[in-house]
Amino acid sequence: SGSDTDTGIYSPGSNQFGIATAGTSRVVVDATGQLGIGESSPLGKVHIKSADSGIGSVGSSADDLVIESDNNVGITLVSNTENAINFADSSDVNVGQIAYNHGSNYMAFRVNDSPAMQIDSSGSVGIGISNPSSGDGKLTVLATGTGAGTANTRVFMTGYEGTSGNAAGLWFGARNNENT
Repeated sequence: SGSDTDTGIYSPGSNQFGIATAGTSRVVVDATGQLGIGESSPLGKVHIKSADSGIGSVGSSADDLVIESDNNVGITLVSNTENAINFADSSDVNVGQIAYNHGSNYMAFRVNDSPAMQIDSSGSVGIGISNPSSGDGKLTVLATGTGAGTANTRVFMTGYEGTSGNAAGLWFGARNNENT
């Protein structure tokens, strides 16, 4: 027990308050209401700083959250099922989305509230296809039902597979009534 004279709430300037521990400022709310964590002069609504990058300002269209470091910087989303970053507007809460599904280990991208691209656990990429591994190669692009009939046009790329002697190639093809 005893007193701790270098930890507490203080005023770092006019119309500001801060929190310090071990004699070091840790949190500051400035006069405009911007919050700095590890930053005494926040560059955005919330500014989290682990080290100084030397940047003096950020764009006003992307200043709601600023994460700063002098080296690597990252955000970790932790879950046992799915992690997602949603892009929303007043009429749709996930009109755009980047999601990772832990159960099947794939990453999916949505555009205009529709599936756009998926990367599965084997690294296969599907654009316009919901299951890239069912495609014809590492990259499958499916353009659905335009033109006569019900055929879907595919573009796919395959790589060299040494044991079977299959060569790499870029293929264009059509399959009737197949859109997975």
